[in-house]
Amino acid sequence: MKEIWDYTTDIDEEIELTYILSTDKGDAKLALIDDDGIVTTLIDTVDLEESDNERTITFPVTKGQNRIKLVGRDAKINFSFEFDKGNLKKL
Repeated sequence: MKEIWDYTTDIDEEIELTYILSTDKGDAKLALIDDDGIVTTLIDTVDLEESDNERTITFPVTKGQNRIKLVGRDAKINFSFEFDKGNLKKL
């Protein structure tokens, strides 16, 4: 589990994420953790059709610190992420 993004905000708002996420082996997901520690799965490769196509989603964040972790178990993950706000961390 690796933290890939964080964002602290004074208001509830929407974030846009453009991404490519696929696996050659295993499964992977992106999990959003809000300031209260509530975890929400944003993307799960189990639910995606196999594709290297770019996709875009919008998701809500709440006031306070918000983090996203990339989670994979015995997985070989291919990814690219671009957020319209926040801090994308080097992996």
